[in-house]
Amino acid sequence: MKRPLASLLTALCLTSCGGDDGKNPDPKPGNGNSASENPADVDLEAECRAAADKWKTLQAKYSAEGATNVVVTLAFDRSGRAALHVEPGIALVLDGATLHFRAPDAEGNFLVAAVPIGHVFAAAIAIADGKPLPARGENPPVPAGHVGANLALGLDDRGRSQRHAQLAVSLRESSPFGWLSLLHPQEGYTVRAVDRTAVVSGPCGRVAIDRDTGSLVDWQLEPPGGRLARLRRESFAIDEPLDPALFKLAGKPMEPHEVRGLVLDYTMQLSQEVLGKEKEWKLRLDRTIAFVTAYYRAAWTDAEIGRLAELGAKRRREIAKEYRANHPDWAQADIDAAVSNSGLPTIAEAVREEMSYNVQVFVHLARPASQEMEDEFTARFTRVVTEELAERALAAGKDR
Repeated sequence: MKRPLASLLTALCLTSCGGDDGKNPDPKPGNGNSASENPADVDLEAECRAAADKWKTLQAKYSAEGATNVVVTLAFDRSGRAALHVEPGIALVLDGATLHFRAPDAEGNFLVAAVPIGHVFAAAIAIADGKPLPARGENPPVPAGHVGANLALGLDDRGRSQRHAQLAVSLRESSPFGWLSLLHPQEGYTVRAVDRTAVVSGPCGRVAIDRDTGSLVDWQLEPPGGRLARLRRESFAIDEPLDPALFKLAGKPMEPHEVRGLVLDYTMQLSQEVLGKEKEWKLRLDRTIAFVTAYYRAAWTDAEIGRLAELGAKRRREIAKEYRANHPDWAQADIDAAVSNSGLPTIAEAVREEMSYNVQVFVHLARPASQEMEDEFTARFTRVVTEELAERALAAGKDR
């Protein structure tokens, strides 16, 4: 099953910055300034994390330089909205309960999708706590403190610089910025205070973080033999009204199976947080099947169930026509009873390819240690699909 857009979701946005072996036209990290950077006499990580929790709204624009140049805009407010735009490129907007995703297709046209991330998040919390799953159609807001953004530079497996921009949801409550993790003491990294900036130096390059807000100021990384890649803050504002346009994404609706691919990616990310290294098979199986149920409830809209319903109803009408021709003496009630489930094979065929892909994804999450365990998983997976898709579609098409 092809999922070209969903494959972007590994990092949500990944843009190559490397591969230029020409002379570096940019200044060296620190702009050649050799002034000493005195070790901080405070816990810079704690200070920056606390600072990142103080503001009510934040909007920042970054220039991203390298082999490809883009502009990255990040916006947060404490009411549950967040936006991350990479121009030209993708954009993500969280409005509290729904994550809106925009990406260009092969022709450069924008496609948009809406992921009910609130439902998936609430399901993950319920599964972790051993509570009932949220009902189909419920999509509560993601709680404050569980949405994080990250801008980062790194090296790929060929030693070239690459740029990441991420807007993610996590079950763990944390600060809103992923780059703050660089401030945590670790071997090979140096963290120093330079005036009101926390500076991290090491394999990551040189990263400057604003001590008063926790926001990224500058990130520079020069790969061996390559061109300097850089993220540089161009504008910044806190506690000011946010640009409403940042939270509106326009484009052609993404194909339903592509939207379901995005829902699956987020479901898998949160399920891995819940399951972790859980080794007890029965518990891992039960929780995996619960995530299967949560996925199908979130990913298949009423419109898509209606499409399946019509396919099943059409087949039922065809079979009913054959029965009337072959059994003219039968009452209509008898014909209806005889063909009541005849649409199931057609519905099953319509979801077979996608189901085959999904069962492979979730079986890796369940980690069965024997064929018997895998057979048990497959049987329960099939039961969920039957209940959440086939039976719903059959019921919806009953009177069509």
